[in-house]
Amino acid sequence: MNSRKLISILLRSFLLTLLSLGSVIFTSAFAQGGDSAEFVYSDAYDSGRRDGQSLMTYKHSRTWRIGDNFYFLDLSNLGNFENAGNTYFEWGPRFSPAKTFAGAPAAFAFIRDFYLIGELDYVHNKFVEKGTYLAGISVDLAVPGFRFFKVHLFNRNDPTISGHTQQITVSWNYPFSFLNKSFSFEGFYDYTGREGSSVSNYQAQPQLLWLAHDRVSFGLEYLYWQNKTGRAGFNESAMQAVFRINF
Repeated sequence: MNSRKLISILLRSFLLTLLSLGSVIFTSAFAQGGDSAEFVYSDAYDSGRRDGQSLMTYKHSRTWRIGDNFYFLDLSNLGNFENAGNTYFEWGPRFSPAKTFAGAPAAFAFIRDFYLIGELDYVHNKFVEKGTYLAGISVDLAVPGFRFFKVHLFNRNDPTISGHTQQITVSWNYPFSFLNKSFSFEGFYDYTGREGSSVSNYQAQPQLLWLAHDRVSFGLEYLYWQNKTGRAGFNESAMQAVFRINF
């Protein structure tokens, strides 16, 4: 790796650190409830045509009095960012009408609350720069043993292609103990319908993590994406090693 690439990686790492500190300070002052800010590094190897991929992710989650806020930033292929690198940002705030107007969640049976949700997906690389806009409803399910289990139903619009489509997103976190050690099984699943020239596709990224310390986790993540980015027959499959620090 030459000095230019090394400097590029260090600068992006520094920007991620500033982002994490700013998020913690700002949300500590104005938000209520629990929060988590984490930095994830994974190194992916698959059996296809890719030799390897480095990825740094910053995630932020915060619960507010009338909803919650979540975003993450991915920087991939850091060793060759100028030619093969990718920046991906996803922001999805949720708003609870029941908490706003009634002062309490709309909870019954296995439903914890209903939300209105919006989402912005932004991608930038050598070949494309665009934003995709989503809006819809979301529900938190009270599934026994799960820290959370969320289902989002979106109307999705990519302005670079004709029409619009629907997307279903499920995310979960299941903590458990094994041999007196703390683990978690977590991840997400996205299904996106056909839109313009883009075919339907789905992506899943389950993780199995060992909480080695209060703030440090190690584990594995499996990535599978069928018809990646809506391209028919272009599939991605990779087992990834994950190192996480929670702030």
